[in-house]
Amino acid sequence: MGERYGWIPPTDYFKPDVLEDPNLGWVKEHIDGKSVTELEILHGVLRNETMRDKSFFYFRNDGYQDRHWDAIASHHAGIVPPLTKEDFTNSKSPTPEADSAKQRDLKQRVRDVSFKWEPKDYETPKDLASLILEDLWTAINLIFPASSVPDALERESLEHRVFMDSRTRAYVEREGLFEKLDAFANTPDNDALEAPQDHEEQSENADSEGPEKKQPPSVRVVLGESGSGKSALLAAWLAKRESVFFHFTGATPASVSGSSMLRRLLATLRKRGVVPTSESIPQSDEAMAQILPAWLEKLSAQGGGMILFDAVNQLASARDRELWWWPEEWPANIRVVFSTLPGDSLREMARRGWTGEDFQIHIPPLAPGEKREIMAGYLKLFSRALDQRLQEKILASPQTANPLFLRTVLDELRLRSRHEDLAGDIDKMLTCPDPAALFVHVLKNLERDFTPKEHPSLVHRALGLMGTSLRGLSEGELLQLLSPGSNPATNPLPRHYWAPLYLALEESLVSREGQLSFFHDYLRQAVWREYLDEAHERDAAHARLAEPATRWNEPDAFGSSLKAYGFANGIRHLLAIGRATESTNLLLDKNYRESAARTLRNPTPILADVARVRRTTALADEIDADQLAELTVLALTGREQLSAHLRETLDKAATESDWETVISLAAADNSESKRILLAFRALTRQNAKPSEQAISELRIILSRWSTATGKFEWGETVRLLV
Repeated sequence: MGERYGWIPPTDYFKPDVLEDPNLGWVKEHIDGKSVTELEILHGVLRNETMRDKSFFYFRNDGYQDRHWDAIASHHAGIVPPLTKEDFTNSKSPTPEADSAKQRDLKQRVRDVSFKWEPKDYETPKDLASLILEDLWTAINLIFPASSVPDALERESLEHRVFMDSRTRAYVEREGLFEKLDAFANTPDNDALEAPQDHEEQSENADSEGPEKKQPPSVRVVLGESGSGKSALLAAWLAKRESVFFHFTGATPASVSGSSMLRRLLATLRKRGVVPTSESIPQSDEAMAQILPAWLEKLSAQGGGMILFDAVNQLASARDRELWWWPEEWPANIRVVFSTLPGDSLREMARRGWTGEDFQIHIPPLAPGEKREIMAGYLKLFSRALDQRLQEKILASPQTANPLFLRTVLDELRLRSRHEDLAGDIDKMLTCPDPAALFVHVLKNLERDFTPKEHPSLVHRALGLMGTSLRGLSEGELLQLLSPGSNPATNPLPRHYWAPLYLALEESLVSREGQLSFFHDYLRQAVWREYLDEAHERDAAHARLAEPATRWNEPDAFGSSLKAYGFANGIRHLLAIGRATESTNLLLDKNYRESAARTLRNPTPILADVARVRRTTALADEIDADQLAELTVLALTGREQLSAHLRETLDKAATESDWETVISLAAADNSESKRILLAFRALTRQNAKPSEQAISELRIILSRWSTATGKFEWGETVRLLV
């Protein structure tokens, strides 16, 4: 707080919905007398005792502008009209003396309150910054002391809980859906697996001499179109009951990995005491999947419980979406709920016999009463309201029966519409036939609000790159790709241009292991309709994403993660825009191949690119006989060549004590047995002299393998070697 009291709203400023709100009606006592700043302080702190231990006040010393005017004027030289000393006081107010008295009174009332953090005086903005930083760190360390840092499992679980909470804001319970889930969760064990049968069929099964008929598992599959509210339903339902484990795909960067999900499930079961804490969790996917049924049997013996997996269709790989991580059978008293969209996961569930009508819970479109309740509750969260006529127009639209469509309309009105434009904006949005078309409208609004004059194509380029990428893009990668400079690694797009756009889109994006992509398919469809529908737009995006590959030997061109992206995906981007000759030349460059193999720590992606280029150029007849012969030889011998190169790289790194490279290569191979061979090879080099840290990390690699395979004698060998 400085010396100015601030703007006092006129008598007619406050709308009736604010004055009638039971939480805000107190402002009637202060109409035409209190500044907006004072009203905010009253609302946030002085009338809310629970916030007094979470509030910080700083008072600038009187006369600051007189003592520091030269620095102030220099810093704000570009302001029109120019700043004057009077801008720091109440001199320009119609009632300067009264306002100064109100400001002094407000400061004194703040000082008189018993705060956990006493108000502090400061002289300059730099002093203020130091005080704020010190106070915030002190508060953080008190709330989250270093001695009580949650472990990785707790942090991941907390993030899933936060995601759940974000999906249940203003949630309206849908008719009959909780009842269906409750009926499933509460079904007696001996009825849980029974598929409906008539009496004669039961008798025939009982008299049959054949094998006992396999019963379907205790499972429910929640289905509904994208945006229908599957995640919100399950989050709201779980908030009212106990569960053994829940997983919301997209809640955290690791949540899209089947392997990470299974590891978290096993760690959760161990923490709950299903198995002794001394029981180790295997390192390999196969071993984890093998022990899960036995652990579920132990959970069953302890009473079973509810396990829930949301949005399994959004898992990152096809293999994960095909549910390798979950068994086909499990005990009856372990109830399992999945939600998914059509695709790999649903096809696999059908193969397993889980998609019969008795095992499905369908989320229908919103009923008129549900739409009305959602609209009122959601707007109330933000102390907003709509004219009754405009509300009825929205409610009458059939598109708003999709919860995502309805919420997106309300968000656009809340965030980006001016009061006088509300009716027109609603009409525009309601002409959109589906959520994908509505998101095209959203994109246009984002362009209007988040396009800096220095980067006029920011929204178009950023989302076009994300839509074209063959995996998500991290924030750092995106800032490099959006750079206007010749060396993006050292000159990325300044973050302050990207941050407002990211925050506006945050709930529509998902971080998949650190890489941003679209949370739901409607935004992806909108991006392709608006930014990638023309060939030149797609070509530009593919060309930019291929640059890390075409500039692979320029050290300052792109950072390490984008170089890896280029080696893994650049050839495919080049082929997408018809640059087969350039792709061929890259792959026939021995230095390119070896650099790619070292970066990816695996020859397989390079050989896959060789196969793609051979096929593409042969079909197009765009390659001469000599190059085709070279590619054919490379296809036949490339794995051996590149593997030999990686072994040589490993040997050289061990000999030169480059243990960062040794550890990277030894931990890279997907095969545990190959990892241990690589690590042993490095350790036994004649001149190998690993550091203590390298010894420790190598010992972990080797010991995990010996434990996972039950070959404990190798652990002793490791000890002797190092």
